[in-house]
Amino acid sequence: MLIEMIQERIQFAEKTDSWQDAIRMTMEPLLKEGFITQQYIDATIESVIKNGPYIIIIPGFAMPHTRPEMVL
Repeated sequence: MLIEMIQERIQFAEKTDSWQDAIRMTMEPLLKEGFITQQYIDATIESVIKNGPYIIIIPGFAMPHTRPEMVL
């Protein structure tokens, strides 16, 4: 059951129109479930604009995030 819940929250896409759209798409399940707010998504995008692509783990894989206090 836990694995299924996690898998439902992981998003994959071969292409998006922009990196901002990719962030919005990947965070949509968490937003719908109430784990994050739209403010968190916006703050993540702003953080990448300010700090660069620190969310890139390896080429082709990113883990978008921002400060934990921005969750709610």
